[in-house]
Amino acid sequence: MLRCSSIVLSFAITAALEVNYWPLPDSDGREATFKVSPDDQEVNLTWCEMREGASCESYGPVKGEHNVTDLQPFTKYNVTAEAGSRNETAVKVFQSDYGTPATLLNITVVEVKAFWIALSWTALDHLKLYGPPTGYRLQFCNSSCDEVETREAKVELSGLKPQTMYTIRIWTFNKNSFHHRLENPVVVSSCQATTAPDSQTSLIFVIAGSAGVLAVGLGFMIYMRKSRSNRRKVYRFNVVRTYDGDIQVPSTRNSV
Repeated sequence: MLRCSSIVLSFAITAALEVNYWPLPDSDGREATFKVSPDDQEVNLTWCEMREGASCESYGPVKGEHNVTDLQPFTKYNVTAEAGSRNETAVKVFQSDYGTPATLLNITVVEVKAFWIALSWTALDHLKLYGPPTGYRLQFCNSSCDEVETREAKVELSGLKPQTMYTIRIWTFNKNSFHHRLENPVVVSSCQATTAPDSQTSLIFVIAGSAGVLAVGLGFMIYMRKSRSNRRKVYRFNVVRTYDGDIQVPSTRNSV
């Protein structure tokens, strides 16, 4: 008689080692969390900037998660998790989140008209923009202030008053992965510009002035003509001969 027996083979399936980068909601690119899975696996972490000559930092052993606070914003890194007990390594390449811009701007007044001013600018230190950047906030003031935002490094401020000096301030800002605005109120660039005179108003003044001069001239001419017409005519006679007696008028007829 043959007997059959069943054999159950069990295999311990171990998940692959992974490490991931997670930015924090309120981060300016310097803070992040490294998450290791399986979360019960003990590892040593090492992270480095991906540029020549960059130094690396390490921490461990650690399980699950590890928070870092010293990353450079908008910078490419790799992080390595080493599990000695498993003789396994996991690597993650990431770019840190956008940071708060920390550079001033070189502002150029491109063109000035009566009702608008055109500006452009460049960053004095592009590395400290810590992003593309996301945009710029402009404030322009004379007796009162107005604000506009732009994504480009240039703008035309319109609706201004002619022959008026404006103080212009510019802040650079970024938005992180969670759309939180990152702007340093202390890092502000400024300049001053005066709008041109209104050419239409100037033309009206010129025309009005010319018309006034013409009217005065015509009035003076009319006055002079009237003055001449009102003068009395004076006739002058030269005395040819004086008679003591009666004046005799010669006869035009011949004597008989």
